Amino acid sequence: MPCSCLKTAPEVALVRKSLSAFIRQQGAPEIHQDRINWHSLNALVRSRHLEGIFSSMFTPGEMPSSLTGEWFGARMQYLAQGTLKLKVATRIFGWLEAAGIPAVAMRGLSLAQRIYADISFRPMHDIDLLVRPADCERLFAVMREAGFEPVNFFRSQYVYRIEGITVEIHWSLLTNKRYREKICADEFVQARLPHETPEGLIFRLPDDKEIIGLITHAFIHHELDEIQALVDIGYFLRRQDLDWESVVSFCRKARLSKMAHFTLAFIAGFFELDRDDILKKFNLPPVPEKMLQTFENKLFSGISLIDYLQTKRALFYVAEDLPVILREMLRLFSKRNIVVFADLLKKTVFKRFKTLPVRLK
Repeated sequence: MPCSCLKTAPEVALVRKSLSAFIRQQGAPEIHQDRINWHSLNALVRSRHLEGIFSSMFTPGEMPSSLTGEWFGARMQYLAQGTLKLKVATRIFGWLEAAGIPAVAMRGLSLAQRIYADISFRPMHDIDLLVRPADCERLFAVMREAGFEPVNFFRSQYVYRIEGITVEIHWSLLTNKRYREKICADEFVQARLPHETPEGLIFRLPDDKEIIGLITHAFIHHELDEIQALVDIGYFLRRQDLDWESVVSFCRKARLSKMAHFTLAFIAGFFELDRDDILKKFNLPPVPEKMLQTFENKLFSGISLIDYLQTKRALFYVAEDLPVILREMLRLFSKRNIVVFADLLKKTVFKRFKTLPVRLK
C-alpha cells in the first residue's frame, strides 16, 4: 500500500512519480508545467544524482531545454566515470584471481551495468568489493605488490585510491558493530557468479543475496535516506522471478526479518509497487504508518524532532535480539546523537517560542 501522506510539493511528487514509472519501465508521468518550480526540481534531481534517469525520461519539449541539457551533460559524466570504474574493478579482480583470492562486487558496480538499461542511470560513488575475512592479509600483500597502499583502514575494510577512484575492499558485508555478525562474508563470497562486462570479467552476487545486501546496507548504514538505493531495491521488488522464499528464509534465520519487511514496505509504498504478496511472506504485522511517513519526510524535508524520535523508534522496532537492542540503547547516548537531539530540541523550542502570542501590558 502506498504511504498515505505524500508531500504536497509538486516537484517532490513529480520526482516520486517519475522514479516509480522508471522502476515499472513505463512512460514519464504527466507534467503540470504551471505548478512546477524548475529551479527546485533541478535541485532535487541534482542533489540525488538522478540526472541520468531524468535525462532518459524527459525531452526538451516537456521541460526547459536548460534542464534537460544540464541533465544530459551529467549523464555523460556518469557514463565516463562508470566506464572507468568498471575498468579499474576488472583490473583488481584480475590481480585477486591470479593470487587465488575470491572476491565479489557489491551494489553499484554490479547493478549499474546489469539491471539498469544504461550505466549512466546508476552513478557509483566508489567501488565496493567483498572478500573472505581469512584473505584480508593476503589481500594487503597483493595490492601492495600491484603498487597500492591503503589510504585508510577501518575495522573491516581497506580503502584504496586507484586512478582517482575510491575502492573499498571489505571482509564484512556489514561494518556496523550491531549487525556485523549477522551475515557471513564467506557464504556470500562463495556464492559469487562470474559476469562478463564490456571492460572484462567481474564477479557478482546471486540476486537473492544481492537484495539482502542492498536492504541491510540501505537501512543500517543510511537509514533509508539515499534515494538511489531505494531505486535499486525497487527494481528487485517488482521482479516476479526472484526467489523471495530464499530471501525470507535467510532473513528469518539471521533475525533480520523485521528490517527487511520494514524496508520493503517503505519502498513498495513510496514507489506505489503493489507487492503485498511479498510482504505477506514475512508473516509480520503491518509497519506503523507514522514510521513510514517519517522516513519519507527525511528524504525531502529534512528531519524534525518528531521525525528524529520516530527514526530512533524504528531502529528498536526492527531489532530482533537483545545484543542489538542494548547497542541501540548505548548509541542514544553517543556524542553525535546527543548533539543532533539538542540541536533539534533547540530549534523546536525556538520555533514554538516565536509563535507564542505577545501580551501587551
